[in-house]
Amino acid sequence: MARRPALVHNAETLAHLALVARHGPDWFRRTGTPEEPGTTLLTVPGAVAAPGVLEAALGTPLATVLERAGGATQPLRAVLLGGFGGTWLPVEHLRTPLARRELAPLEAAPGAGVLVALPHQACGLRETALLLGYLAAHGARRCGPCRYGLPAVAEDFAAPAGGRTDGELMVRLRRRTGLLPGRGACGRPDGAARLAASALRTFTEDVDHHLTRGRRAAADPRTARHTPGGMAMTRTLRVDRVACTGRGLCAELLPELVDLDEWGYPVLEDSTVPDQLRGHARRAVAACPRLALHTDEV
Repeated sequence: MARRPALVHNAETLAHLALVARHGPDWFRRTGTPEEPGTTLLTVPGAVAAPGVLEAALGTPLATVLERAGGATQPLRAVLLGGFGGTWLPVEHLRTPLARRELAPLEAAPGAGVLVALPHQACGLRETALLLGYLAAHGARRCGPCRYGLPAVAEDFAAPAGGRTDGELMVRLRRRTGLLPGRGACGRPDGAARLAASALRTFTEDVDHHLTRGRRAAADPRTARHTPGGMAMTRTLRVDRVACTGRGLCAELLPELVDLDEWGYPVLEDSTVPDQLRGHARRAVAACPRLALHTDEV
């Protein structure tokens, strides 16, 4: 970093180093694949009986990983491998080994070590819209793809998920998604583009349904919305009362949710942000001159 040699590591890497130092490299290579020896930690949330963190040898089939998390609690539609910047994979690929060489033809990789089990009745397009909305709202916004591209793609995904479509939506979405990779100051836009492109490949049924019939009926809320945190994600609006100085811009940009009191400070009658207003909420948050307006996922 800053043109100096740097050691990049994390707790898992250091744990591997300690074991290699104690038992030797030959011991370490007994597990995993010849190209990728050893084990890795995986977070497995979603529609499984025992969600949590487990250790698996590299090369283990994805289906085996799910079985070690107690198995699917209901028929699955897809899995998300790699976390928020990962890849959706349909269930027919669950026999694929957890190894970069075998995953590469599927445009997937272990990534952040997250494997989310999505139940069959959940809407993959809606789940992807929630993830893209999170990525767009929590970026550093130091480059064009992060400042403009991610919010645009997130809003395009949110439109059909919320029952709003237009004739140019898919053309615009594919074009914008293709503009993100390789152009950001970091890999965040690349991950968002990978997530979006894999959703369009994997959830063609959802895409067709939304484009022709509007919003898909919601599934059972107890099982339908399994995100990488393993919980349903609802966006709420929050005001930092200390930072706010009563400029009133939030009420101008988001009058549906924000009112002003007699002194010009925001009043939130209902902090929950409806799907159709998420794009407006993101703009209001970004425009607050005091950085006092926030959105949270709960």
